[in-house]
Formats: sequence, C-alpha cells, structure tokens
Amino acid sequence: MLSFSRGLENGSTLRVRFTDRQDGDVNSEVAFLEEREHWAVTEQVHGASVATVSSGGHLDMAKADCLFTEATSVICVIKTADCVPITMYGGSCFVAVHAGWRGLASGVIGAAANIFKERKCNPRAIIGPHIKVDEYEFGNSDLKRLGEEFGMHLIGATAAGFPALDLSSWVFSELEKSGVQVDHNVDRCTSADERYFSYRKNGDIGRMAMLTEIEPRP
Repeated sequence: MLSFSRGLENGSTLRVRFTDRQDGDVNSEVAFLEEREHWAVTEQVHGASVATVSSGGHLDMAKADCLFTEATSVICVIKTADCVPITMYGGSCFVAVHAGWRGLASGVIGAAANIFKERKCNPRAIIGPHIKVDEYEFGNSDLKRLGEEFGMHLIGATAAGFPALDLSSWVFSELEKSGVQVDHNVDRCTSADERYFSYRKNGDIGRMAMLTEIEPRP
C-alpha cells in the first residue's frame, strides 16, 4: 500500500492511500474490517456527479464518481481496477475522483475542480496507479472520435503497435485545463504491474481502492 500525507490550511492532515493485491480485494466484506465502519462508498457509474459526504459517512446521493467532504475521520473510498483514482485537495476539503474514459468524456475532472472554484482555493491533485497507454488497446473508431472531440494527444499505441487510449495524457490535460496542479503521480500501470488487479488485462473481479480522509488536528 502506498500512503501520502499532506497538511491542509486549517491544520488538519490529508491522508491518501492506494491499495494493491496484497491488501486484498476491497469488494470483500472482510477487507479492512477494523476501519470499514468509517468508509463512505458510492456506486460508481462512470459519470460526473459529485456526492457530498457528511460526518458519519452519510452521502447525499447513492450514485456518483466523486466524493467531496471536509468532515474528519470519514474515509472516502474510490474503487478501481484500471481507471484513474485522483484526490484533489485544497483549503480544508478534498474530492476523491474515479476517472475512467467515460467519466473523463462526461467532464468528471471539471466537475470536481468546480468545488474548489466555488471556495476560491487552488486545488492540487494526487494521482494513483492506472492503466497506461502501452497496455490500453482501444477501438479505432471510438479512439478517433474521442481524439477529435478532446484532443489528438489522447491517441497513442500499445507496446505491440495497436491503437491505444492514453488515459494519463487525458487526465493531465483536464487537470491543467481546470486549474489543478499535479502534486504527485504514482507512475505504475495496473495492467503491466502484477501488484495490481486489472480488469482490462485479466478480467479481474477484484478491486483496489483509493482511501482518502482528513485526520483531525491533535
């Protein structure tokens, strides 16, 4: 498991963790038993909706791909198996983001970034492991359509030379467009790195998680 800590403006600490196979399948009811009661989990639908998480882990919507909170001691959970997990943070809050290609096309990063614009603070982003262009073969017609709509930088090739979608490039482009500075990017590919579950490569039903929380001031 990778773990990152960052100080927030109000003196609290942001903690972001990225699990891997050794931590278990987060879909399992026995995974993370000691802390699971503090989890806030929504049904991810590859869209751009933002759910607000209040103290106690209560969500204002059941289906969303972004979890926003400024509550302490609540762990916001984003599950992945190739998509891009991102935590944006600034001021005294954060937004945990699940960004697959459909969510990116729907504007999920811009939707998350708007939270910080409303609060007039400058967000930063920590990006977790996800599938890289070398491994992400993609249908040529869909790839061409996405390139024409969102930029040709999204179009790449796999290591074997087949048409591929460059999720990393797309994410970085959308973050820059939305005024979000990249704090850290975990440069690991979920398909190539055996430490991770990969739906695309293996059809894995197991999932990793990005676990983000604000730890209260001592």
